[in-house]
Amino acid sequence: MIQESSFRLQIFGETLEIDRVAYYSHHALVDEADAARDALADGTAAGMKISLRPIDGIPWVIDAPEALEAAGRATVITQPWNLRGLSEHSGFARLPNRLGNQRSVEG
Repeated sequence: MIQESSFRLQIFGETLEIDRVAYYSHHALVDEADAARDALADGTAAGMKISLRPIDGIPWVIDAPEALEAAGRATVITQPWNLRGLSEHSGFARLPNRLGNQRSVEG
């Protein structure tokens, strides 16, 4: 999971700003994985840039941690934008944490 203290997104010519966001991918790949792993082990990773990208056509999940905490939830349940003129990501329906895709846990 990656967190940013300031997040901006342009939608329909308007800027959406959120104070703090967290985002992650269910299936991601680091192109420079070996170099990053070595740098972390050696203590030389400060300032290193890597390419992190989702694979398998699954989109990034973005949430506002304060809103999640205020709702008393620990798990992000993704929901569509439902904005006219804005298409959902083609892999949205396959997200494991999409509203309606969760498996019920018994016991």
